[in-house]
Amino acid sequence: MSNRQLFTIQSFKNYIYNRCKTHCRNTNESATFVDYLINHREDWDCFLCKTNLIEILYQNNIYMNNNTIVDHYHIYDEGKGPIRALLCKSCNIKEGKIYADIKLGISYVQLLNKYEIKYGKQFLNNIELYYNERGGMWPMDTSED
Repeated sequence: MSNRQLFTIQSFKNYIYNRCKTHCRNTNESATFVDYLINHREDWDCFLCKTNLIEILYQNNIYMNNNTIVDHYHIYDEGKGPIRALLCKSCNIKEGKIYADIKLGISYVQLLNKYEIKYGKQFLNNIELYYNERGGMWPMDTSED
């Protein structure tokens, strides 16, 4: 069984647009994200672990990893909010756990102790960058003193 899906460019645009609409109230934002994604192939990797999620092969066919998630910031009712980026399923789960801990007030040092062994300090640095660049919550001082 293959771990990726084959799309034409148009069917890929439709698929991503429909995924965005399920997570975001703003259909204009969904259309903007789809256009952005088509034109910015550097964002076809998971923002956090840099795993390749999408690639164009022969005759403009697009292959997308089945574990690709359209991530969004859960700030509105029903868990909807602005679209942030593509993540792999594994990183999306990790980001959710870390976000929940941040909301509980866990300090950066505690996060390092809890997650550094599992995910590595670079992953935590990528989470901080993700929140700063793409919206989210990183309300803490990251100095380790």
